[in-house]
Amino acid sequence: MLCHGYCSLGQQDLVDGLAEVSLFLEENSSEVVIITFEMYASPQLVESAFEESGLLDRVHVLESDAMPTLGALVAADERVLVFTSDGGGEPAWYHDMWQWWWDNPYAAERIEDFSCEPYRGHEDNPFMAINHFLTAPIGTEALAEQANVRSVLEEHVRACMSAAGRKPNQVLVDFYSVGGLLSVVSALNQ
Repeated sequence: MLCHGYCSLGQQDLVDGLAEVSLFLEENSSEVVIITFEMYASPQLVESAFEESGLLDRVHVLESDAMPTLGALVAADERVLVFTSDGGGEPAWYHDMWQWWWDNPYAAERIEDFSCEPYRGHEDNPFMAINHFLTAPIGTEALAEQANVRSVLEEHVRACMSAAGRKPNQVLVDFYSVGGLLSVVSALNQ
């Protein structure tokens, strides 16, 4: 099942969720998708779900000495990067997240709690994620309405970019459709 935090609040069958990603990639031939799993299922079950959903042929195996460009991933039609927060490596495309990523703290109860300090992974890793969401005690749409205001989000992202000396690969929010995430990310991508 796919869920985050409290699965009783909502969940989806993994194969169905991956099939939706597969359909999205069919309809959007220049898009690349990153999927990160918290490890609560065996790698074998995850691999089986990828195969059943039709997504297995689109996964890419990262090599530390040759990072692909987005264009190379699109050209090869290997437009899915898969990470797990615990372990990884088997199968080869099931990457150990913290060997590739680093992020900032994710537990913020107030806007003033947002931080750009390194939290997990190593700052030299090739991928950077910015956690930007409020959890008091869990994420809600009302909290997202506070956190995802464009000015608040943009200030946090720019502060983390300045501290890290680079742009993030991901900006993680709760309720992406609330607030200014898409406009902030669009501006970053220009």
